[in-house]
Amino acid sequence: MFLIGFQLLCLNGELFYSYVSGLANLKELQISFCNITDIGVSYLRGLQKLVQLNLEGCNVTTASLESISALVNLAYLNLNRCGLSDDGCDKFSGMENLKVLSLAFNIITDACLVHLKGLRNLESLNLDSCKIGDEGLTNLTGLPLKSLELSDTEVGSNGLHHLSGWNAICSYHLAFASLTHHA
Repeated sequence: MFLIGFQLLCLNGELFYSYVSGLANLKELQISFCNITDIGVSYLRGLQKLVQLNLEGCNVTTASLESISALVNLAYLNLNRCGLSDDGCDKFSGMENLKVLSLAFNIITDACLVHLKGLRNLESLNLDSCKIGDEGLTNLTGLPLKSLELSDTEVGSNGLHHLSGWNAICSYHLAFASLTHHA
């Protein structure tokens, strides 16, 4: 096959599953806003060198996390705008090499965050516009997060109190958060 040496592949439109599954050396795959489904994602299981996967805006569900969790070298995962719910989020707990996880604009809640506790390499987490509240943030304590996006969530002042002891975080994003100041 003439594409064996590819390390980066961007696809817009129809994904040719049989070709992609044969790209053993692929390290980065951008399939954002395509009509890929959970079945299509299952063809990615053989891409063991894959480090970065962008499925933003694709028609995948948390069922695809079964296949994605098999990608042991995955460090960057973008699942923004996929309509994901809490069902199946337990698969995140096995993605130990993740450094960047983006889950913005999904319908996940605090229940999903329980499964992120063990991600000891996670440096950046985007939860923009998710249904995350104050109590969910307790599950993130101890993670080496440097960037945390909580804009347009249900996180308030009490939630920020959970984060107050985190010295590693360099960047918080809290636009549209309901914060109050207590004197």
